[in-house]
Amino acid sequence: MTYEFLDKEDLNEENLLKEDEFISDAAIFLENREGYEFDYSKGKDVINKEIYDAYMEHFRVQNVNEVTATRDLFHAQEADAEGKLRMGKLMNTFDRMDGELGWGAALDYAEGVFTAPSTYAGIFSFGAAKMGSLAAQQGIKYGIREVLKRGAKEALKKQGVKATATNVSKEVAKAGLAKKAGAKVKALGEGFIGGGYKTAIGSAAVDVPATVFQIYQQGRTRKEIGIGDVSLKDMAIGATFSALGSTVVGGITGSSRTVSSNVAEQVRMSAIKKESNVIESVHKNITVKTAKGKNTKATFKQIKRKLALIDTVPEKLAEGKKLKSTDGGLSGDIDFKSGNFVPTIEQKFHENIASAAAQIIAKVQPIVKIVKTKKGGTAPAEERITSRLARGLTSGKITDTSILEILDSHGLSMTHLSSLIVEEYSAAGKLLQTAGAMKKAERKALLKELTSVDQKLINLAEIDGPAKLALKQGENSGGKIRNLYNDWFNLSAINKARIGFMTIQTSTTARNTTNGYMRNHLYALDNLGSGLFNYSKYGALKLASITDAELGKEASRAVAKGNAQMVTAGQSLFMKDLWFGMRSWETEALELLIRDKRFSKSIDAKLLFREMGDIGELTGAESGIVGLARKANFLNTMSDNLFKRTIFAREIDQFLRTKGYKGGLMKFFEDYYLDPITANQKKTQAFKAISETEGGSKAMGDAMEKALEFSYQTGGFSSKEGGFNKIADWFIKTASKNIPLSGFAPFPKYLVNQLIFQWEHAPILGLVNFGGILNKKGGKKGVRGFDLGTEQFGFRIALDEESIGKQFGGLATISAFYGLRAQFGNEDTGPYEFNIMGKRYDLQAALGPFMGAAWAADWLYRHTGPNEKTRQVFGVELPKIHDNDKVAVGISGKSRDGWNALAGGSAKGGSGLWIVDNLVEGAVNVGKSDGPLGDRVAEILAEFGGNFFNSALVPAGYLKDIAGITLEPEYRVIQDTSSVDMMAYMLKKAFRSIPDAYEPEKGDVAVRQVTKNKPLYNVNPFIKMLIGWNEQEKKNIVEKELDRLRFDFREITPARIKLDKGLSNVAKGYLSIGVEKVLLPYIISEEYRGYRTDKQKRKFLKKVLNNERTQARTKALTPNASKETPAEMHRKFKAIFINLPKEQRDLVAEEYSYRFDDESIYSIVENGNKGDFEEGLKIYMEIFSDSLDKDFLPLVKGLSSTLQ
Repeated sequence: MTYEFLDKEDLNEENLLKEDEFISDAAIFLENREGYEFDYSKGKDVINKEIYDAYMEHFRVQNVNEVTATRDLFHAQEADAEGKLRMGKLMNTFDRMDGELGWGAALDYAEGVFTAPSTYAGIFSFGAAKMGSLAAQQGIKYGIREVLKRGAKEALKKQGVKATATNVSKEVAKAGLAKKAGAKVKALGEGFIGGGYKTAIGSAAVDVPATVFQIYQQGRTRKEIGIGDVSLKDMAIGATFSALGSTVVGGITGSSRTVSSNVAEQVRMSAIKKESNVIESVHKNITVKTAKGKNTKATFKQIKRKLALIDTVPEKLAEGKKLKSTDGGLSGDIDFKSGNFVPTIEQKFHENIASAAAQIIAKVQPIVKIVKTKKGGTAPAEERITSRLARGLTSGKITDTSILEILDSHGLSMTHLSSLIVEEYSAAGKLLQTAGAMKKAERKALLKELTSVDQKLINLAEIDGPAKLALKQGENSGGKIRNLYNDWFNLSAINKARIGFMTIQTSTTARNTTNGYMRNHLYALDNLGSGLFNYSKYGALKLASITDAELGKEASRAVAKGNAQMVTAGQSLFMKDLWFGMRSWETEALELLIRDKRFSKSIDAKLLFREMGDIGELTGAESGIVGLARKANFLNTMSDNLFKRTIFAREIDQFLRTKGYKGGLMKFFEDYYLDPITANQKKTQAFKAISETEGGSKAMGDAMEKALEFSYQTGGFSSKEGGFNKIADWFIKTASKNIPLSGFAPFPKYLVNQLIFQWEHAPILGLVNFGGILNKKGGKKGVRGFDLGTEQFGFRIALDEESIGKQFGGLATISAFYGLRAQFGNEDTGPYEFNIMGKRYDLQAALGPFMGAAWAADWLYRHTGPNEKTRQVFGVELPKIHDNDKVAVGISGKSRDGWNALAGGSAKGGSGLWIVDNLVEGAVNVGKSDGPLGDRVAEILAEFGGNFFNSALVPAGYLKDIAGITLEPEYRVIQDTSSVDMMAYMLKKAFRSIPDAYEPEKGDVAVRQVTKNKPLYNVNPFIKMLIGWNEQEKKNIVEKELDRLRFDFREITPARIKLDKGLSNVAKGYLSIGVEKVLLPYIISEEYRGYRTDKQKRKFLKKVLNNERTQARTKALTPNASKETPAEMHRKFKAIFINLPKEQRDLVAEEYSYRFDDESIYSIVENGNKGDFEEGLKIYMEIFSDSLDKDFLPLVKGLSSTLQ
């Protein structure tokens, strides 16, 4: 009796181990599905136990893991009848078994829970919701659920939730919000009411659908293998338990976060109160005098009118009022008791800005111009404020120092003056709309003036970019019709929206987030290396028996900085503020303060935290189609801001620790806002206090720059010295404005930043400041490195703490990737391939800028094995590190891998591998003929156009993935979009992201694989959607050997049939047959195994492979008059002729024109087909009978009979 018919009470480990059929079925299933390789030499009892344990583990994980459930469905769909029967028996047996208690079962279920992406998508449930899907299965008992609950609690402890709640409660107590026993419980209760319930609901909103989906996929698998169907009852039970688990745990964590937010809000309110005192004092003692002063009164009024238009103060005031525009004098509400005007605190702040600007500008007397009025008269015209500022800066009457002194006396920053300048240019742009013939000259003068102002103030603020953008927006503004056009139909806006839509898929967010966490650990290593460098520097100075006061001061600074960097490294290693939405109150408070428009950093914060931060020339306030793209990017914005907020806070924390605040940012805020004793002693608000600290003003800017650098969004290269930065600035600006160029480089800022990232972390190379690639902003002040006689060659040597730290981080990262390469790779995996849990993944898109480190680690792995004889690098002998003697030696790597690493993978979030592939193809095929120029240009334009328009439909790819997961497997087949008709080709390319099932009976053609006789398909769209990894098929014997011997794709695939990608695809199909019939037997033959070296094996394998490539291409091109239509025959004649060498084609065309009355072989129409290529081939064989092209020779036999 077969094992599936055992009585339920007999279904246990003891009895199943006795069933040879069960052991055989389970082993085959696990080898095919999971990639297990059992060592049968261990003995029957040992190996049978291993197979049973692996079988139980697999189906336990399937019960709680939506990815495993979906993979099992895909496996069932692709299995043959015997495979379906085998899987059905195994799955039915597991369903009928009683749940087993014990740690083994608990660990298996825990593995399933904590490797399921939905566990982390729910953010705050941490796996508790998975009990819902367990409860829906028949064999799961109460004891296991209790074990899982305990596991979830342990996970919560690991994630730091309990610690966070405790710390927050302590801080609440410090703030005076809780003064009695039980404050923690009360605070959490208040937190739940105050917002924790939203997190509970949000967790359920993610976990319940995930659980229902996982049970639905299990039902589909049962239906596919014939043992059941989708059960609505099981789905309902699962949803119920899932909702209970997620809301409870999500509510607790959400409440904790809300309590943290409450402390942060208290900091903000305290800061506002303190700021109000400063504003009141400035207004009373300075602004009132400025408004009435003889030299400043008129300028004050002029500026105040302009400031009323600027987004400098809150759009909605705390009292719910809006800022009121006035005629320029002192303003406010009426005090009905006294009958006087009483300015609000916001209005006073507004007038303080006007006062500071007036005092700065008043140093330069205005030039009064008499202009004609509309009524025909004349009137004096005010000189623009920026014009006076430019004249003052040029003459020296206004200086950096005087500007900062006046701003400081008003409690303001350069940000407020910058906003005024930006508004001036926006207004000027609006005037240019009606300037007619004068517009061009006026605009040129404005830009010249702007450049002058920007250069003079370059050390205080970046004005050029925002001001030029304001000028452009002012020119484009107008009435409702014009604004409607600008919002929805302007080509520039449409293009920016197109780029924005390219990054809205969940796979993009997952990849960017994964990269962020990787960057976080590298950031930790960078700081650790810098800290060690500073400690060493301190030690060296100490050993030198320093007596000089300056040296002593430098030694103290070094050790303080070193300590602070070590703390930052520790924060990063333990992922402070990065635990799935949990963040410290001090980080949250810092963000609240910099975002609040009452303070001096709100405009900077808007640039730091804006949506689509890697797209240039966006203000964060766009409407219309760009606004729609911004909103659609909310997931990426959340991910981006998570890391930028964290890095900004860590940098400020590090600066404060360096300056003596041992408690860092937390201690700083406590002293200024929470501690009732110290807070009263601090009269200024925190940002001003930081700025007043030595180097503080620069520290705020540097912290924001670090946050942007972390997310590859740094700009402002025009303010950096060096040729590299000039090129980078030109490239970013050109690609941002030029629509066609943006099709090739949609994210130029990312490309430049990732290149800098790879350079500065590259061993040795990162010390070389070539072309200013390592320079900072600030002109010559930002130049890094020493001229060791190298500047004449265009570079300096940087040996500062940042360079040394990044060298440390870069080396550690390569070392880490080496470990990953050794553990999750082997002799046939490439630098970006990893075998994880029995599956093969291509992680190019997920690695992004880390591809360089992965590539370097792969190179080292291939040169540190037992058989490698040439281990020298720059004269240094590399050691033997691993014992994998199957790694091929003496064979160079794939050039494509290196080029892809340099380009940072597929660029930003799905910008299209076709872009990188085309660049790589051009780099590795320089100088090769590519068909007639006109036809090739048409093909390139069709491909570019199709990919360009398809990028706007990238969101549809999300639907395509969903269709591949939830509908039939035909939706996962990748279809051939090629066509000899260029318009049809472009349209197919453009709409390829739209879900479409593969139906060969309707004429659909699939993309063929070269080494497997089957269509190319999306192996697992579900895992790609969830974590951004591209799962690959399991390699066959031929693929393993070709990859081991480092065959590049262009060496394997048949030579491209120019201008006919469809026939190239047909050739691939023929080659896959040859691979199975010829290459596979050859690779396992005694002859091949007898070759002594890998070089010999590669040489002879390539010879056999080339023969098969040639035959496959010949079969694809050879016409068959008995089976093909005249149109199909013509297509092949054309392809053969087009692929002849250009010199020979030209001679044939010339002869054809001579024979047929000057007719063109390309344009003449014969039997409805354009081009007489059949006659052309006859002429070719006649003229070149003794010197036929080598690629043409295999076709001679087939063509000779056809062309008679």
